[in-house]
Amino acid sequence: MREIKKDIEQLEEVAHQLDKQTPTGARLALLLLDNLIELLAFKKVKKIFAFDEMYKLPGKLPKYSPEKRKKVKDHFKEKINFLVSETKDISHDEGDFLKVGHELRNEAYHNGVLRDSIILSVTSVHYEIVCRLLPRLWIMSYSYSREDEVSAFLNKYGIQGSMIDTKSLEKICINLLGDRNSTTDNLREDISDDLINRIDELVETLESYQPDVRPDLTPDELLKEMQFSQTFPGDLKFPETHEGFLGFHRTRDEYRSKFKPKVILATIVRWKRQAAKIRSEDRPGAVMRKFSEIDRHLLKIEDIIYEAVAEFDIYIDSQIHS
Repeated sequence: MREIKKDIEQLEEVAHQLDKQTPTGARLALLLLDNLIELLAFKKVKKIFAFDEMYKLPGKLPKYSPEKRKKVKDHFKEKINFLVSETKDISHDEGDFLKVGHELRNEAYHNGVLRDSIILSVTSVHYEIVCRLLPRLWIMSYSYSREDEVSAFLNKYGIQGSMIDTKSLEKICINLLGDRNSTTDNLREDISDDLINRIDELVETLESYQPDVRPDLTPDELLKEMQFSQTFPGDLKFPETHEGFLGFHRTRDEYRSKFKPKVILATIVRWKRQAAKIRSEDRPGAVMRKFSEIDRHLLKIEDIIYEAVAEFDIYIDSQIHS
């Protein structure tokens, strides 16, 4: 019973962090939820693979190869995909949500990406999904426990009985969820607004800095130049002579003339239209999947533009104080 008590305690701590209604609390809750769902998924697939090995037909190979098993056990996305397609324990929409939630967890933990404007609504829906999934993913085994210990545990959640089963876990999870149900309305509105606001800010930054940074270029040309600067070979030594300087820039111009930017202003306008359409999506997993499809490209261009702006600001400061 120790394992299931630990899982329930983890959900209780998630509820405590969410009840703070702060972005920091929501981020901590997301870390706990992502950890719990990965452990539940790992135990589930491990049990499936054990049964596959144990009950294979004489002279036949197991259904799942060693390579397949390793790939599933080693990677979060593969575990979720397996439980969506192979066992149907997780729906496609739940799987989509969990995979994007894992991405948000990773970027928060490793890169400090905060997501303050969406983290509360995302984590609230994530909590609801994990509360639904825990009874489904439970492998229905725990170490021997005294009957009175089990009864005391269940009684804490208003359940009479002396045995933990799927039904009792469902009741516990409903109890934990309480009135914390988060609607898809909040999620899709927050997600859509986040993308649209970031896109508007990006375009405004590009257009406002263009006259100062490169007055000879249009905003679209400046956007191309910023992307090109990220790809131009960095191993070309900057020349020390005038002739070398001219040759360097001829080479750069040749590279630039062939360069096709992945993002132009029309691309960003298309992202904004797609972001607006998210407000009409009624499935949380689809909301998060569509968010991720835009966000992963938007993040890259945000980094490029804001890095270029920061470099320009440093240059201006150095000129003022020189």
